[in-house]
Amino acid sequence: MKIAILAGGTGSIALQNGLHQLVKERAAETEVKVIVNAYDNGLSTGAVRKVLGGNILGPSDVRKNQTTRFKLVTDQEDYRSALSAFLDERFTVASTEARQHCQDRVKRVHSAMLFKAAKDVHGTEFEHLSAEIEADVKILEGAINAYFDVPIAGKIDYSDFALANIVYAGLAAQNGNSLRAAARIMAGVLNIEDNVLLNDDTSLFLGAITKSGVRITDEGDIVSWNNPTDPIVDVFFTNVKGDETLPVLCDEAKRAMLDSDVIILSSGTQWSSLIPTYASTGFRETMAQYKGKILMVMNRVPDKDAPNQSADDIVNQIIPKYFPEGRVDLIIDETGHELMRGVKTETARNVLKSVNLFDLSDGLSYSAFTTKHEPYQLGRAVVKTIFRDFLQADAFMFDYDDTLVGRGNSFPSASGFNRHALLTLVNSGKNVSICTGNSIKAINLDRSERHYFGAPVRKPITVYADGGVNKYEYNVEARKQDEEARPFTFVECLVPESQFTATGSRSVSAITQALRLAGIPTAKVENRGNVMMSIKPIDPEYRDIVRNLAAHVLKPTGLRVKAAGRTTIEIADANISKEPAVLRVLEEVGAEGTIVFVGDEFDYGNDREVALIAANDKRVKCLRINNPADTALFLSALTQ
Repeated sequence: MKIAILAGGTGSIALQNGLHQLVKERAAETEVKVIVNAYDNGLSTGAVRKVLGGNILGPSDVRKNQTTRFKLVTDQEDYRSALSAFLDERFTVASTEARQHCQDRVKRVHSAMLFKAAKDVHGTEFEHLSAEIEADVKILEGAINAYFDVPIAGKIDYSDFALANIVYAGLAAQNGNSLRAAARIMAGVLNIEDNVLLNDDTSLFLGAITKSGVRITDEGDIVSWNNPTDPIVDVFFTNVKGDETLPVLCDEAKRAMLDSDVIILSSGTQWSSLIPTYASTGFRETMAQYKGKILMVMNRVPDKDAPNQSADDIVNQIIPKYFPEGRVDLIIDETGHELMRGVKTETARNVLKSVNLFDLSDGLSYSAFTTKHEPYQLGRAVVKTIFRDFLQADAFMFDYDDTLVGRGNSFPSASGFNRHALLTLVNSGKNVSICTGNSIKAINLDRSERHYFGAPVRKPITVYADGGVNKYEYNVEARKQDEEARPFTFVECLVPESQFTATGSRSVSAITQALRLAGIPTAKVENRGNVMMSIKPIDPEYRDIVRNLAAHVLKPTGLRVKAAGRTTIEIADANISKEPAVLRVLEEVGAEGTIVFVGDEFDYGNDREVALIAANDKRVKCLRINNPADTALFLSALTQ
C-alpha cells in the first residue's frame, strides 16, 4: 500500500512509529512517503537560515522525519546506528569553538562506525565497508565546513543548538541552497529510503493574520500565539526580500499524493505546520484530482496556535477550503480534551465522509496523558479507518496468488503474516475461505512458527480452487502429523458439467494427446481437479505462440484457452469462474448475510466475475488490493 503522510511535527512522528509497529518486518513492503513544509524559523533552525542569508528553508522537520525513519529501520548492531547520537545531539559552546566541536563529533562518529563494522566483517569486506564509511564521513565534514565557511557562522550564539541542522544547512549550501538536495544526500548517508519530500523547495518565511487583522511575521510567534480572543484565520508567505508570494506544490510531492492509496493528514500544529502545505498553490487542485482515501487525525488537545478552537472549528476551517467535502475520514481520540472529542452532526453529515472514534490513550488517564497520541494505538486506528467499510461481514473470501501470498516468493514477510492471520481468523470462528484460479496443489498454508504462536487450527479451511469451482477442505495440522500427508481433501465440484469427460475429445487423455502432437511436451501439462488443465512453465516471450497453438488444436472441443499468472496457459470450460463459489458462500450466510471478497484482479483476470456480482448484489463487497502487503494491513485491522 502506498501511504502519503502530510506531516505536522511530532504528530507525524507518532504516526510513523505506530504504523511501523503494525507492519514490523513488513515495513519494506509498505511504501510510505512523508510530505513536509520547512518554514520553521525558531531556535537553531532559524539561526542556520540566518547564517545562509535566508536562502535556505528550515531543516528541522526534514531532519526529524529522516532520523525517525532511520531509527525505525536501522538495526542497533548496524554500523550506521552510531549516527543516531550524532544526529540527535544538541550542544552549547562558545561561538569560536563551534566548528571544532562539530568536527570532533564527526571524528567520534567515524571511529564508532568503524568499530561496529570491524566487529562483523573482516578482510576485503571490511576494506570495502570502511571505504563507504570514509565517503559518508567526508560528506558530513564537507557539510560542516561549508556552513562554517560563511563568516557569520562564527559569531552567532550556539546555545542548545542542534548539530544536525548545521549538517543539513551545509549540504543545502553546497547544492544551490536546496534543502531537498540535502535530504536526498542524507538519505544516502543514512541508507534509508528517500521518502521525506518538500511541498516546495523555495526558501520562504511564514506569517499569519489574526481575526482582528494583526500580522504575525515570525513562525515561532505563530506556534506560541495562544490568544483565544484574537485567533489566527489565515497564513501568508514572504521571500527573502520581504515580498509576499506563495509556495507552489512541487511535481514530486504532487505525484506522491496522486499515486498514493491513502493520504493521512497527521495531527500537529495546524497554522504553523500543516496549513502552510495545504495553502501551496496547486494543492487544492491536486486534492480534487485525487481518487484515494483521505484521513485526518485530530489533535488530542487544542494547540497554542489555535487555543479554545474545537475539533469542529478546525474541520470547518480546513476541509471546505483545501479538500473536497464528503471525502475526508476523521479520526478522533474520544479520551482527549473535551473540545477535541467530536464534531457537530451537521459537520459530520455535510463536510466529512465519516467520523471514527477511538480510545488512543491506551488506558492512561487524561491527566497522565495530555498531549501526545500513543503510537501503536494511533497506527491501529488509522488502519481500521482505512478499511472501515470492510471489517464487518458474515464471510471473508480471499484470492490466493498476489493477494494472500506473493508469486515467486515476492512479499515474503507479508505472505507469512497473511498465513498466520488467516489461521487466527479461522480459530476465532469466522467464516473464511480461499477462492483461487490456481490448482489446489499450489496452496500452502503450512504455518510458520515465526509468525504463528496460536492454538492448533482444528477447523479445516475451505478452499475453492481449480478456477474456483472445486471445493476442498484444507487441514493445516495434517503435515504436523505426517510430512508426506496431503493437507487437502476434495469435497465436490460446484459445476459438474464443467468436468472433463471420461472419453471423447474433451477427455484428459485426448487433450494431452492433441497438445503432444502439436509439439507441447506432456511434462508441461497438468490436470487440475479434472476441470482445468494447465501448460507451464512457459517463458513469457513464447506464451502467445503456445497459447495460439493450443487454441488452434483444441478449437473443436469448445474449451477456452487463456494465459494466466506469469508463466501459465489454462485450458478449461468457458463457464468456469469464481462465481459459483461466491454464490455458494452467499447461500451459507443467508439472505441478510454479507461477504467481503479480497482480490487484486477485479478489473481483469479471474476476480472480474466477483466484481460483476458485487455490482448487482449489495451483499458482496470487493476489497481491491495491490499486493500481499495491502492484504496484511487489512488482516492486521481485522484481527486486532
